[in-house]
Amino acid sequence: QQQNQQQQHQLIEPQLNGNNEHKDDNYHSQVEIVPAAPLAIPPTAPSNGNMGNMGSINNEAYIDSLDDLGFGDDIDFASLHDEHDQDYLHHKKPSPMRRRPSIKQFESVLQEGYTKNLMLAVIQALFGAFLSGYNTSVLNTPSAIIQSECQLNLEQYSSLQSFFCVGGLIGALSIGKIADAYGRKIAILMFDIVFIISGLVVAFYAFFIDKSHPNSWILFAIARSLSGIGAGIATAIIPTYLGEISPPLIRGAIGTLNQLTVCIGLVIAELFGGIPIFKDASLWPWLFALNLVLPIIQIVTFWSFPESPKWLITKLDEEEARKVLEHLRECSNVDMDLHFTKLVNRFQQRKRTLSRGSLLSVHTVSEQESLLKHQRNSNNNNNYGSTKKKESHSK
Repeated sequence: QQQNQQQQHQLIEPQLNGNNEHKDDNYHSQVEIVPAAPLAIPPTAPSNGNMGNMGSINNEAYIDSLDDLGFGDDIDFASLHDEHDQDYLHHKKPSPMRRRPSIKQFESVLQEGYTKNLMLAVIQALFGAFLSGYNTSVLNTPSAIIQSECQLNLEQYSSLQSFFCVGGLIGALSIGKIADAYGRKIAILMFDIVFIISGLVVAFYAFFIDKSHPNSWILFAIARSLSGIGAGIATAIIPTYLGEISPPLIRGAIGTLNQLTVCIGLVIAELFGGIPIFKDASLWPWLFALNLVLPIIQIVTFWSFPESPKWLITKLDEEEARKVLEHLRECSNVDMDLHFTKLVNRFQQRKRTLSRGSLLSVHTVSEQESLLKHQRNSNNNNNYGSTKKKESHSK
């Protein structure tokens, strides 16, 4: 055992006693990859109790790296370039974590799993993903009966799906700024309202409009456009919301539920369209009843929706973010989880800040080198042109 410990010391000591510049480079590289690769922290780190001196050396090395990643209470004032960071510093409340975080605390964030409150929030949010898939294929199977009852030709009926796609494009491109300004819950509420309006327009068209009028189908097209806007909003906001409320260990698994629910919606729409009861001339509008039922359920339970803790941190509401994390994780000690979320948010804010500079706006080394080469070539061309002008004047 002593020989094994000595060999391990020989492997560790060069890393700890190496060149400081090389160590700083390693720390800078860790700042870039930790938010995107949490598995860089080993699943079982040696503790001081069971590994003796070797454990203390490893633990110190990891703790120092966590401090360099921004987990300490000190703030790098030189890195505060924009008004957002200055505002964050001005409103920053004292952190309850006075001591440096240990490896066990950091691993506790990476090992958080499913809870009842988390899964309830996920299921509620997935209503929008289900409606996105459902409205995509709801017109496929009952096409013959709908064309006959609405007196639509093939071009008009085909254009209904095109209107849905156009609406989806509008919804997906327009919701980003709204979600960042007013929160993820407001974005979810928006696609609920849009889906409800779409369902009401379809019901009005099906039961109260004379289908013999040549332009009556435009109302149906408007309803399809509205459902497309709702589907586009849901497609853009639901994956973001699920990723921000999920712990790192199961974030990928919960993220796949969005696409899985979309596929389930596609299948359910095909099955409902093939049921004989919906092939009746007077019952086909009930295929769009889900555009009313599911959003109404979501609005009624809207009070139970937790807001995204990441968005709350960007709005400097750390106390509310702590309450949300305690609710989702079903525990009272969420200090490390809150620090991890703040670290990721600070990392993203710093990238946005650097993008406002001139040379620092380039995020990759290759792009920096290409920009520097372009500047050198332009300077050389200018110097060459000035030299030629002087020679011509002297002649």
